[in-house]
Amino acid sequence: MKTRNLTVVCMLAGLLCWGCKQTDVTQVLDRAETCMAERPDSSLYLLRTLDKRHISGSLRKARYALLYSQALDKNYIDVDNDSLIRVAVDYYKGHGTSHEKALAYFYLGRVYDNAGDETRATEAFVEAETHALDTDDHYICGLIYSYLGNLYFSQYSFDEALAMYDKSEKCYAQAGQLRNEGYMVEAKARVYILQEDKNACFNEYERAIKLFKGLNDVDYVAILTCDYLMAKFQFGIYESLTIEDLKSGLQNFYSSNELTFRSLMYYKMNNLDSARYCAIRALENDELNAKQMA
Repeated sequence: MKTRNLTVVCMLAGLLCWGCKQTDVTQVLDRAETCMAERPDSSLYLLRTLDKRHISGSLRKARYALLYSQALDKNYIDVDNDSLIRVAVDYYKGHGTSHEKALAYFYLGRVYDNAGDETRATEAFVEAETHALDTDDHYICGLIYSYLGNLYFSQYSFDEALAMYDKSEKCYAQAGQLRNEGYMVEAKARVYILQEDKNACFNEYERAIKLFKGLNDVDYVAILTCDYLMAKFQFGIYESLTIEDLKSGLQNFYSSNELTFRSLMYYKMNNLDSARYCAIRALENDELNAKQMA
């Protein structure tokens, strides 16, 4: 009798211990989700403290897989294997909210994007969009459209890329994400360069510069100003540029673009030997824009 009572007590203690562990897991998942937007590094740290052997039940496993995938992506840790996020996708197919489904398919798309599988990445993002449209989360919609835009851009489908960037810009504006909104305006400017639409390109660069000035981001304003000047060079607008414009471009240069700026500046100064030297040096670089400018 005593032996049987002891066995029952041990079983109850084990069940209580197991229940406490599951409560602890839920609390860690809650905390990780709470700080994901502002402190994704803290979210990743919290998730890494969990012992996966203590995560039981389909819901907890799916939630852990989704949050961990999200934390890795937000910490710029690229994952190209879908084994983790698949746990979330397979669960949320038949369970959960539209928002959870949208997130699961979005991060599935990110994994395929990292793996270079453009077809499956596009399919996953499109599936994410169908669920995101049933939510009021404009930010996730903006993310989905921005990545779809990037995929179309990489496949030279410029009209489709523009449409996605435009949708993303509007979603970010609704979400109050001004910085991301500015990035989408800049992305549209880059598409217009390749479409050889000068006026649209200049308009978007001017809009982007205005947005980042409003954010007091002087560093990014300098980058955009540099790119805007390079776009003008690419469209053959040299005469209206002054020495001061070229010097401002030199304040924020990268690789061969510096040589291009210097070549044009020397040309404006009628120092043809130096202009020729810089142009030849720029041609030795593999960057497409630098070669075109040279």
